[in-house]
Amino acid sequence: MGAGASEVYLHIGRGKAGSSTVQSLADTHGAYMQSIGVFCPLTLHGLSNNARLASALERPGTDRPTIKKFRKDLVRSPSPKMLVSAEAFHGLTSEGLARLKRLLGDRQVHILFYVRDYPGWLPSRYAQGTKKATNLDDFDRYLERNRDGIPVVARLENWAQVFGWPSMHVRPLDTANLFGGDLVADVFRAMGIEAPAPPVSRQNESPHWMTLEVMRELAIRLAPDRAPDSRSVRAIRRVIEEAVAMEPRRTPYLTRSQWQWLADLYRADIDRLGGYMGRTFPLALAAPEGERQFLPSFGAISREIREGIRARLAGSTHRPRIDPEIASVLDGMLAHG
Repeated sequence: MGAGASEVYLHIGRGKAGSSTVQSLADTHGAYMQSIGVFCPLTLHGLSNNARLASALERPGTDRPTIKKFRKDLVRSPSPKMLVSAEAFHGLTSEGLARLKRLLGDRQVHILFYVRDYPGWLPSRYAQGTKKATNLDDFDRYLERNRDGIPVVARLENWAQVFGWPSMHVRPLDTANLFGGDLVADVFRAMGIEAPAPPVSRQNESPHWMTLEVMRELAIRLAPDRAPDSRSVRAIRRVIEEAVAMEPRRTPYLTRSQWQWLADLYRADIDRLGGYMGRTFPLALAAPEGERQFLPSFGAISREIREGIRARLAGSTHRPRIDPEIASVLDGMLAHG
């Protein structure tokens, strides 16, 4: 049994801003982290993403085992430093933050947060939801629905009100602002670790734009009666990715005016955060060349490509993993548009 954690590093997100990379330190490098003095506890279910802890903090009494484990990890940590990561921490209410503060007691607390540029972050977040066949909105409608959730400053101010700005390590997620130009190296620097950072491969690459739009159309066809199971979703994505592998992978989701609005909002937020932290952050955002040619959608995929996906689906080894009713809907959708 260790002496417990005297320093706690809370990586609080946000989603689609390197969180999976940070969590991979616990997933694949837990033993190494412990050997250099950092304990990365997993959840009761063996996950590196501590979203359940965030949920339990917001709704006390609903998940006592998770709170109990967190208390035990703090007291029995085999290393003096403890790193806990969850994108869901970012949105904790004042009540949840107060409960977290009480649990941490008089330990030294450090908050790690990385801000991805908004013009890059929003399309990536759209992709994250759409690839699971849970999003029905096209990108323009998605942007309008999520406008209020784009800025990060207000939520970081909530954290700073509880733990203080000196405890906050906030950085734009770009090479110019990360120590050594690398996210994991920057996390190590923030934790005062001089050992070399382990190699971490890029996590969660966005699917092909056609994959996303087929999955969104499938969600529309299935709504509101049912949602596809995760096994079917994964199998369908694999089929589509194989079928469109030779097609151009990326297409612009943002119009020029959308890009400009997001870029201006991002610059303003980073300037404000820099003021809180007593420093400036150099930013270089590359504006898109030309206007968006079309709003990505299932209808923008040519009949020829849809037929190619359909043919691949018919003979794919992944098909047995797809729910037959969902496969039938997808087949008809691809055949008739």
